[in-house]
Amino acid sequence: MGRALVSAAILYLVFLLFFLMLLPAGNQKRDAMVEKPQEVGEGAALTAVSPAPSIELGKKIFAVECEPCHGPGGTKSMPGMKKEAANLASEYVQKKTDAELKKVIREGKKENPEMAGHPWLSNDEVGALVLFIRSLKK
Repeated sequence: MGRALVSAAILYLVFLLFFLMLLPAGNQKRDAMVEKPQEVGEGAALTAVSPAPSIELGKKIFAVECEPCHGPGGTKSMPGMKKEAANLASEYVQKKTDAELKKVIREGKKENPEMAGHPWLSNDEVGALVLFIRSLKK
């Protein structure tokens, strides 16, 4: 029994390290999706251009930020998850308000540390994720 416990602990640490390694790469991919501001002329103020929320933008962000746990269609947990990831097409998720979905995306779920939230996403990016999640409705 002792060896099994040690093996399980090592496996858990390997998966944890794997997911932690994905975070910086995920943000780099996400940053590449956001349009960079262009200089208009001398003395022009540069502001970040954030694309308007859309299902297509939500799909791109989902692929980087959510798919590793929720799977390609948002309907299943991926291998290595301690708890089942929510089926995003389910009635349980779809009946939530946009505000509730945005809160879970941004802050995560306290009862599930694997869903720690995505506080680095902009409001438009979170809005795009909600639009994409709504498009998964059965």
